[in-house]
Amino acid sequence: MSDDDEESVFATHALTDTVNARYTYKLSVTEDYEFEDAIFRVGAMVSCDGVRVGSASGSLVIRGSGWDFWEVCDSVSQELCNVANDLCGNDSYGRLVHDIDGLSSAEHARASKGGFLHIEHVTLDAAHRGADIGLRCLHALLMWLKSGPAGLPAWTIAVLFPAPDPCADADWRSKRDKEETEEEQEKSVAEHKINIQKIRTQWSRLGFVRKNMKSSFSYLLPSRITLQPRAKDIWVASFGGAVSAGAISQEVLGRMSGELTAMDEGERPALIESQLQRLRAGELEGMLSAKQSVRLVGLAAKPELNGTTGLIVAFVPEKGRYAVQPLTADALLMGAPICVKPVNVEMFNATVAD
Repeated sequence: MSDDDEESVFATHALTDTVNARYTYKLSVTEDYEFEDAIFRVGAMVSCDGVRVGSASGSLVIRGSGWDFWEVCDSVSQELCNVANDLCGNDSYGRLVHDIDGLSSAEHARASKGGFLHIEHVTLDAAHRGADIGLRCLHALLMWLKSGPAGLPAWTIAVLFPAPDPCADADWRSKRDKEETEEEQEKSVAEHKINIQKIRTQWSRLGFVRKNMKSSFSYLLPSRITLQPRAKDIWVASFGGAVSAGAISQEVLGRMSGELTAMDEGERPALIESQLQRLRAGELEGMLSAKQSVRLVGLAAKPELNGTTGLIVAFVPEKGRYAVQPLTADALLMGAPICVKPVNVEMFNATVAD
């Protein structure tokens, strides 16, 4: 079916990227005439300053349309058959198997009917990578299809395969065995696994998760769509602000950055969250800790509090300030906590006990 066949177009939608207005997305749905009301081809074209620089494509299979689920999947691609087999077993209707991690019985029931969305590819020219354009494009496509454009049945589960596995390709294995030493073979396989993990981590920012730890495919429910910032961006914003605010030193920041670099990509979010918890609690070297007694000084907005004491509640990374609970002369709570710069607090005495 030609992309230019206007009669096949079911719905289209154009929008501008939410971060960089140079980029635009043209989203589309076209009908499959052979399997009417059962298959819809979905896609997105990415343009920068009017020039095409990337695309995304996939298929939306409507379960309960009267067609056999497997016949429909087979007409699309072998990859869709593989994905469907992994998630639906041999069910001719397309209901999900029950060994999917993280699905409640209600979610399982909802995802076992309606639209089965398979994302086949997302590509972007090399010069435009690294800025989350592909991620935001796919997010836009998912949200649009979720709304049921032009009466199209909404998808209830979306699936994708992060990247093809060369180890499963006989030609690739044959070439590898002939041209690479055993050590080189192990290295190439290890590099491939790292790349797969990076790609999987990228799609997880939209909410995609694996069916289970052994599954190669990832799935997403409409209720779980998100667009999370990169873990690195969260870290830089939080800890960079702490340094500029004078809460921690550049030396401590460098050491923590080293910890992050040494971790596998998939393990970094957990480490960052752990570091952020330590940051908020004031448990990093050179920081004032939670429940530490301090004296408030140099406050311009609340000069009446200068010279009074307070307790550190937490460090607020996004503001680069400490949350401080002011105290009366009798050590009673006075009003609500206030956010102050590190220069506006002085050590007063030992940390207050519980």
